[in-house]
Amino acid sequence: MDKYYGFVLCNEEKDGIYVNTTASFEEGKFFINGQDYGKVLEKYFGSTSLYYWYSFDEENTQKLLKAIDGVEDPKSALIERFGHAYGTMELEKFCKKEGIENYYDCIA
Repeated sequence: MDKYYGFVLCNEEKDGIYVNTTASFEEGKFFINGQDYGKVLEKYFGSTSLYYWYSFDEENTQKLLKAIDGVEDPKSALIERFGHAYGTMELEKFCKKEGIENYYDCIA
């Protein structure tokens, strides 16, 4: 894997929410940055925008890639599995089920 590369994981509208997430690898670690926006978010977060980020250390990056058969082609595997409007919610559930640790934070 290259030292660094990034790609768009999701850029779509679903149920009145616009979802923009990017993913990147840097020195064996995996990161996701996202922004969701739309009036419907105000009901849940008190704001029309939600910014969030995930980070995986090297060990948990490898666990994730192995669990989704993405060691050879991480980008394609991640987009196929989590590259849609509800992808990060699926990622959270998947990681919890598989015992894959990550850091998550958000701000509305």
